[in-house]
Amino acid sequence: MSPDFTPDNNATGSVPRERHIVRVGMMPRPGQPGALLFDGKNVTLFLKKWELECREFNFDDEEKCLMLPKYCTERIGEIIKSGESYIGGDWKALQTELKDLFFSEDEPKHSTAALYRLIKDSPNISMNLFVRQFGAISKSLIEKGTLHPSQQAAHLLDGMM
Repeated sequence: MSPDFTPDNNATGSVPRERHIVRVGMMPRPGQPGALLFDGKNVTLFLKKWELECREFNFDDEEKCLMLPKYCTERIGEIIKSGESYIGGDWKALQTELKDLFFSEDEPKHSTAALYRLIKDSPNISMNLFVRQFGAISKSLIEKGTLHPSQQAAHLLDGMM
């Protein structure tokens, strides 16, 4: 009989089953088509994608840390492996550490640079997509105080021409 069995905690008399994690499919191997690769740019976006990828394959926090260097350039992988958060398997600390290390190459999603790039690229995308992205970026910039509403209208016209 299982040491966890008592009449109070197991009324059916059966032995409690262990919880098994079942992975569906396999994460693309480093270098394969569709595999993520962190090259030092846009760390926040990469970490969001890594988190989603790892969640899809049921990786726990320690596995996220352990596997990450394989999905980075060799130099970045070595930097990660030398960090305390990697060694300790502390995923939250590793994310913070990476954001601190690569902040200069991290482009916020809703930045002035992103707005200008969207305007520049507007001839190559559908008007519906442009308007939707423009609205999200410009609203965020107005809320931050980095874009005045009168500038918003002028930039919208720039993108529509």
